[in-house]
Amino acid sequence: QSYQPDRMRILLESSLEQAWEKYVLGQNQADKKVVSTAAAVVLWHNIPHPVALSWGKPRAERQEILQKYLEARRKVNEAEKDTEEALTADAAAFAVLEQLYRSLYSTDANQDEEHHEMLHAFHHCRDKRVFALLSKISKPNHTSDDRKNAMEQLPKRCKSFVNNKQVPGFASHLAGQIAMPCFMNYTK
Repeated sequence: QSYQPDRMRILLESSLEQAWEKYVLGQNQADKKVVSTAAAVVLWHNIPHPVALSWGKPRAERQEILQKYLEARRKVNEAEKDTEEALTADAAAFAVLEQLYRSLYSTDANQDEEHHEMLHAFHHCRDKRVFALLSKISKPNHTSDDRKNAMEQLPKRCKSFVNNKQVPGFASHLAGQIAMPCFMNYTK
């Protein structure tokens, strides 16, 4: 019997389709959510490594940039106010925030004055809880509760503490792009 690639491909697709219907979709409505979540985790960890990296890499890079920004912000807060050291640290922290903005939107905030002002408003936010939430989701092993809290609380806190109307939208987008579902955060 000769090798028939089209026949093999059809058999493989059929088998995968049957397995998908049986194990991913589940037998009844109650099983669907549990089975599909478990299947998503299994599929994620069985995807070829370069594909998995291409999905998780931008988020991981943004998490690293956010960690750099939070560290630079910590240095600003440690420096004595109105000194050259504080001004230099503030400028360095703002430069990292602009880098984070470029990674999120692939544009430069300096090109648009409104976005530049929005970043200044976000950068000078005095609510420590905003940056505590960001600190939690900047770590690659954050929990689903950390993600949920950040997605819910960041826009609300930015809306109540910052006068710029674009900041809550930026905070929401930032949280959505930085926080990862649990199955993506798993490291082997």
